Amino acid sequence: SLSRDLISALLVDKKGVLWVGSDKGLYQFDAQHEQLVPFIDTLTSISDIHFDRHGQMWFISGPNLFKYNFEKKQLITFPSSKYFHATSICESPDGTIWVSSSEGYLMQYNAAIQIFKRYNVFAHSPPAASNWIEKIVANADGSILIGTPGQGIKQFDPKSKEEGWRQTVVLS
Repeated sequence: SLSRDLISALLVDKKGVLWVGSDKGLYQFDAQHEQLVPFIDTLTSISDIHFDRHGQMWFISGPNLFKYNFEKKQLITFPSSKYFHATSICESPDGTIWVSSSEGYLMQYNAAIQIFKRYNVFAHSPPAASNWIEKIVANADGSILIGTPGQGIKQFDPKSKEEGWRQTVVLS
């Protein structure tokens, strides 16, 4: 039962399966038996879940980013000690995976070479008390909306000529 757990991520996949991220692990809802079944309960503090267009599940556990390939039954870890402290995940209409970090970076995943290119969200802003990024969401036009605790909502346009960066404070 998750009645005493902190639920921090919910997602319904293309098959209609409900996925639940909590402080105790990652679960999927078994509609036939009306119960939550542990998918991965060895990883705790699940804060975000995303299924990409290839059916792979991306999720954040603590500060670490993970990608699960259902076909290969393979879990790939992007540990915060080697990569970055992940805070949110989204996918742009062209299929690019984006991940935000607690250090104020927007990370663009290059699947072909499995590396991240980073963009400093706060580079063109007044100094911030915190560079934390709470949530990112992809727009239909390919831009990324970025929710910050101290500088409102920013917008990143990867199509911009300035190294992919066009920052606009939408709301603050």
